[in-house]
Amino acid sequence: MLCKIIIRDEVNCKLEGLDADTRRRLVAKFKYEVPYARHLPSVRLGRWDGKVAYFQLGGSTYINLLPDIIEYLTERNWEFEIEDNRSSRQTFEFNQVDESTFAHKTWPKGHPVAGQSIVLRDYQIEIINKFLGNTQCVQNVATGAG
Repeated sequence: MLCKIIIRDEVNCKLEGLDADTRRRLVAKFKYEVPYARHLPSVRLGRWDGKVAYFQLGGSTYINLLPDIIEYLTERNWEFEIEDNRSSRQTFEFNQVDESTFAHKTWPKGHPVAGQSIVLRDYQIEIINKFLGNTQCVQNVATGAG
């Protein structure tokens, strides 16, 4: 059994070649209940089941679900090929910062060290360089850390 995964852009993709039963199972697997839905008129009147599906019966889904979908298909002996149609595949290169990176800038009037060059502290350098090394990450930085 062969499935074709078509990556349309950075968000959307489509799976072709899956039988209807597998698609229905994927719809059920990636369908989640909206916690407050039972209070909404559309659910109370029976127009909506109160769930959101992230996999459509036609095979459309989101790229961030692909690892789970591929695992599901692999467990059921599906083979797949990937067609990547994303138009832009940019990679960004950032220079690491050091304490003198912003030395050409000065603190504004009213600041305790007004007129002096901005010098980064060691923990600021570490945090900034971590961000630059992985631009799709989350850092936990204390309030007032600069």
